[in-house]
Amino acid sequence: MNTSALFFLSMGTPIYYPYRPYLSTTATDRVLSSPELLCQIFSWINKDDTFSCTIDNEAEDVFYESIDWSKVGSLSEIDWSNCPEAHYYGKRGVLFRCSLVNSLWWSEAIRFIWERLSGGHWDTDLPGCFAGFLDPYRKQFYANLVKQADLVTIDEDNADAHDRLIQGVIFPNLKRLCLYCPANVDYVPQLQCPSLNILEIDPYFDSEFGRNQYGLSQEQWDKVLDRISALFPTLRTVNFLDYARVWPGALTRFEKSLPALEAFDKKFVVESTNTEIW
Repeated sequence: MNTSALFFLSMGTPIYYPYRPYLSTTATDRVLSSPELLCQIFSWINKDDTFSCTIDNEAEDVFYESIDWSKVGSLSEIDWSNCPEAHYYGKRGVLFRCSLVNSLWWSEAIRFIWERLSGGHWDTDLPGCFAGFLDPYRKQFYANLVKQADLVTIDEDNADAHDRLIQGVIFPNLKRLCLYCPANVDYVPQLQCPSLNILEIDPYFDSEFGRNQYGLSQEQWDKVLDRISALFPTLRTVNFLDYARVWPGALTRFEKSLPALEAFDKKFVVESTNTEIW
């Protein structure tokens, strides 16, 4: 029967179903449904650190060229409703869109989205990435994927609320962490990462006209370094990425407090009793 398929129920009543012609599977279909090949595609996406925009420069140029600037007294007089809205996105945005295609794409893309939560503390502070999750099992599921992340010191008054975001969550595969230390905040958030090997410390530092401004005082650095030793005893490598000022002997005590430490880049750290801000 070319146009329909005939099936009989137990009562003998015939039911006709439409005949579906054979749909060929293309090479592209096979690639996009293969976990191994999807993994390779997403891996290449994950290596791209450039940013793209949802609109091109030509669209903005057309809008601005349409304005008669000779009649514009101030920017408030311009009708901005027709201005194309631009959204910038990087590889996470691309991978996130890939994860929405189907369950297979989600299972492959989600690993790349979560394995490296780093690249700027403004949007990838580790506890903040878990703020939207209420289910502890879901938190742990994503925590298992994290291999590299950013952490930011915070004010101690906000410590309890911040720590609750990842309370009870373990990051078993987190190997590398960048700790950002803004000015005058010295509490290192609670973090369980039993396999952490590498810590990069990026302190606030500014220099103008030959005068140096250190973000943290020596007392604050004592708190930060003691906290690091208590939280991350498995560290093998510690690197300071910018200038800091600590008390004399603080670095030696810190090194001795980390039994597994093999490499310590401290060339940016000054040991001094000078407590002037500048």
